[in-house]
Amino acid sequence: MKIILLQDVANVGKKFEVVSVADGYALNYLIPRGVAERSTAAKEKMIENKKVKEEEKRTARIEEVAKSIKSLKNKPIKIQVKANDKGVLFAGLEKTDLLSALKDQTGVELDKDEIRLDENVKSIGEYDVPVTICEGTSLVFLIEGSK
Repeated sequence: MKIILLQDVANVGKKFEVVSVADGYALNYLIPRGVAERSTAAKEKMIENKKVKEEEKRTARIEEVAKSIKSLKNKPIKIQVKANDKGVLFAGLEKTDLLSALKDQTGVELDKDEIRLDENVKSIGEYDVPVTICEGTSLVFLIEGSK
């Protein structure tokens, strides 16, 4: 059965793709959960228009984020946290902590999947965090310890 995906589905496809799946899978799982709908010519045209609009929004957002990040160049985002005498943090910082500090200090709002932090920050220092939404850009976080 041909269906239109309304959101990303693992091992099936991405949002707004027209894919063929087993009838039972579509009728018993995907469609009842609102993840997909039956494909028709009219729906395919409508979905194509939605896809174009969403791509335009995504492109505009990328440009906005890139512009905001360029304005932050050489301006680290400072975060005060409790640390011991050796500079080890009492509680590690996660992506959400960095993103909330970014939003509070600069007004720039990013999603968790738009930055790459391989592991939690566990010590004071300066961290260069790549922004995945804009290739070749990164943010600098300055983690300062206090007692």
